[in-house]
Amino acid sequence: MKKTLIPGCLLILATIAVLWWNRPITGHQVQTVRIAISTTPLSAPLIIASHLGLFDAQDLRVELLPVRGGNKTFDMMINDNVDMATSSESVVMFNAFSRDDFSVLASFATSNNDVKLISLKQPGQTSVPDLVGKRVGVVSGSASEFFLYSFSILSGESSPGVVIGYEAIEELAPALLAGDVDTVSIWEPHAFQLLDSLGDRGFHFPARGYYNLSFNLLAKRNTAISPQIQARVLRALEQAIQYINDNPELSRKMVGEYLQLSDDELKHTWPDYVFSLTLDNTLIANMLIQAHWATQSGYTSILQVPDFRRFVDSRALSALEQSNTPGDGL
Repeated sequence: MKKTLIPGCLLILATIAVLWWNRPITGHQVQTVRIAISTTPLSAPLIIASHLGLFDAQDLRVELLPVRGGNKTFDMMINDNVDMATSSESVVMFNAFSRDDFSVLASFATSNNDVKLISLKQPGQTSVPDLVGKRVGVVSGSASEFFLYSFSILSGESSPGVVIGYEAIEELAPALLAGDVDTVSIWEPHAFQLLDSLGDRGFHFPARGYYNLSFNLLAKRNTAISPQIQARVLRALEQAIQYINDNPELSRKMVGEYLQLSDDELKHTWPDYVFSLTLDNTLIANMLIQAHWATQSGYTSILQVPDFRRFVDSRALSALEQSNTPGDGL
């Protein structure tokens, strides 16, 4: 009995300690902020910040709205259903060709193994099959689509296959099982769930390191949520990231409960995630590479690559960094 209670007691004590350390001392007026988050472990800093009351400590009443996929969270933000949204840099890149009314506030997570190519195993298959002539399902306008092309180029494939676009991530696994596609480009945790359901019938293309995905916090320009309020959101994320790095197992438990994922699923993917609050030229360079691919592949008829520097708003992160200087405050 004691062995069963100890982990739970430690979690409670750790939570109380964090809440006390981050008790409200700012004196700000309480601000309500709605954030659409993708249901992926990459959203862990937001989940942890909410669970530990770190937003409350910044006088923020944050409402997290979980949905499947960064393309959906982006649409919720653009349609003013939320104030902020999470997404991969690919979603930013794709949308930058058609609009300029949004910005990236910060990157908070990266992974070089989050998106995977999965197919049904063929008799006698021992190596990565050629994609030429194969039907590959992707989520249009997302990291799923760019990853397919990145994999094709870096693995020496002569073609990315016959690309079939879908609007939602949950459509990919049924399409593969129904024989509508031969392969799917699918992100976690859906990749693990698909492979687990396929068992010995599933084949995972080895592709670690072929694409380094970043996960970002976005906001519309001219939003009512000021850079100072955005900085308070980033402050909570910064504290959550520190907690994640110091308490990986407890953090994994909280994220698993929120996303309703088993510990086996998270143990499988958790080592691939790097949590850190950044906003640098690496993000811009990554989007620039993807944008050149988009113009050359015919994805867009617009030949002028967007100036991605215009889509990076560093005011909130700068305000946070200044507040970290002794004597300063948000």
